[in-house]
Amino acid sequence: MGIHYSKAFTLVETLISMVILAVGLLGIAGMQAKGLKSTGNSNAITQASNLAENIIERMQGNPQGVTGGNYSNQTVNGSETDPNCLPNCTSVTLAQTDLYAWGQTVSNSLPSGTGNVTNPGDGTFIITVAWSDVTALGPNASIQTISHTVRIRL
Repeated sequence: MGIHYSKAFTLVETLISMVILAVGLLGIAGMQAKGLKSTGNSNAITQASNLAENIIERMQGNPQGVTGGNYSNQTVNGSETDPNCLPNCTSVTLAQTDLYAWGQTVSNSLPSGTGNVTNPGDGTFIITVAWSDVTALGPNASIQTISHTVRIRL
């Protein structure tokens, strides 16, 4: 008589298969979560680029306000006051209106969003849009500030 081998799975083999499958599924879930976070970051960076473009276009529409320094060294966060000058704005009040509208858009578009326009004095403007982001989930979660900066010569 020869040795007789069982042709069915044993309980141990089944349990090992389930453990391997569970580890694989956990790995896939982790990759999915990381992918969603990366997508969220990409969306925020795209939004920041669009917001920087928004204030640049506003500045290009008010060249007297730019040369008068009305956009220089300004920070917005949504708490600005609307000068309510439309449609009879001067270059100064138009710049204030632009900064007010930009501040509202920045603060409503990004979490803890702020915008900053600086002019180093050489005709170059530095537009910075910053926002808060959660770096991790769970007990190790922390909030960091991320910024996107654009330089332009007007």
